[in-house]
Amino acid sequence: MFVEKDIDLIIARHFGGTASPQETQSLQEWLLASEKNRAFFSTLVSKQKVNTHAAWGKVSEYIHRVSTNRPVIWLRPALRYAAAIALLVGLSALGYTILWQPAPTILATVESVETAQQHTLQDSSSVFLNKDSRLSYIGNYGKGKRELQLTGEAFFEVAPLGEGQFLVHAEEVLIKDIGTAFNVQAYPASDSIIVFVQHGEVQFYTLTNEGLTLHAGETGIFDKRTKAFTRTAGDANAIAYKTHLFVFHNTPLGKAIADISKVYNVHIALADPALAAHTISVTFENESIEEIVGIIGETLDLRATTSPKKGTSTEQEWILE
Repeated sequence: MFVEKDIDLIIARHFGGTASPQETQSLQEWLLASEKNRAFFSTLVSKQKVNTHAAWGKVSEYIHRVSTNRPVIWLRPALRYAAAIALLVGLSALGYTILWQPAPTILATVESVETAQQHTLQDSSSVFLNKDSRLSYIGNYGKGKRELQLTGEAFFEVAPLGEGQFLVHAEEVLIKDIGTAFNVQAYPASDSIIVFVQHGEVQFYTLTNEGLTLHAGETGIFDKRTKAFTRTAGDANAIAYKTHLFVFHNTPLGKAIADISKVYNVHIALADPALAAHTISVTFENESIEEIVGIIGETLDLRATTSPKKGTSTEQEWILE
């Protein structure tokens, strides 16, 4: 998470080559936060002569001005000089790195908890954006590069027509397409980022970890806490929010109703917690929630009822008993 009072220290570490992935992400957030931040760096680049004392003074003065009166952390002289020199001389050599990325243009935002949306990108690639998600593109999408920023969940079907590699940024991880259709789940509140490959293959990695190459039918999981990647068999219901197709084969009832509840935005409860271990084998495709709950009840000889959800006056929940 970006902490503005630390930005001077992060800048010095970045140009000294010692910034952590989290600090690099914070620096990116600071640059993308406002046009003033980016304009300030552009102004520094245009200077021909380096005065490290004056340059760092301007950096500190600017940071202090935009930091909502939070105290500035002053650096040792050696770090100040290194950062100022890097800012004034090194930026022009960075090309299309983090400091030169323009502010992302919001492509689509789904804020409703009940809807998902289909979008077609300029290169004819298709994106299905899940609820509570946001997708934006970085720079001139399709003009030499195809980079997207995702918060939440989306299914991508990549067209081969665009210029440049297809790259999805999701927090600190990157997903590079190698001719494929894949799903990315990257909600900020979750402890993990999950990629499921429907067909083709992708590279799933960070700037400091080569990660995994995932093939059709595989799922990759990135643990945000341990920074570790793991590979598992693909979940047939990973894109059920898009297809409304559920395939359960000897699936524990607890997992089945959790998957269904998430897609249909309903709450399904079990009167007896022990029922969660019962297994079910059934396929649903575009059935209504009433039909789904009814079929589960008939299959497992359970009674399905509705009642007001606890703690609310209007929401209903399904109960299997």
